[in-house]
Amino acid sequence: DHNLKVGNYASFYGAEAVASLYKEKFPAILVTAYSKSDIDNIRRFRRHIPVLYDSTKIEAENISTGINKCIDEFKNNFTEDRKPWNVLFRIEDIDEEKKIAFIVIPSWDPWETIRLPFEIFGEKIEKKLTIGERFFAEINIGATISEDLYFEKIVIADKPKGIYASFLRS
Repeated sequence: DHNLKVGNYASFYGAEAVASLYKEKFPAILVTAYSKSDIDNIRRFRRHIPVLYDSTKIEAENISTGINKCIDEFKNNFTEDRKPWNVLFRIEDIDEEKKIAFIVIPSWDPWETIRLPFEIFGEKIEKKLTIGERFFAEINIGATISEDLYFEKIVIADKPKGIYASFLRS
């Protein structure tokens, strides 16, 4: 489960535990009722959580399928919904108070806005976040729902020059 801090079951979130196990090549899945409501906290670890199930909809066969998916990823065999692609995204809006950026990934869905907590960008980039700024990141653009998206290796994109600069939409 994700919300282990409630009731003092642990001093960490379940997403942290699953991600740590994954990094050690130990298959694990996250089964939680917080898959949508706490996605901002889960998203930080999403790259290393190949399987996220809603606890109200889990079935026995999902567990073995999820474990196999982990093992395949350890061998760099990604399913289309988890394969990382280096793609461009832009900041549409910023909520300074809540420290959340609203972004659009044109190669995933040019009309859907995704919430990203500032901390996903890293400290150096976090201080430079502005509306209209563009970034490159490894993102699994094969994901079918926004909760499954992960963001790794975020870097600021160079501003287009010359005739390409006229194509920018702010």
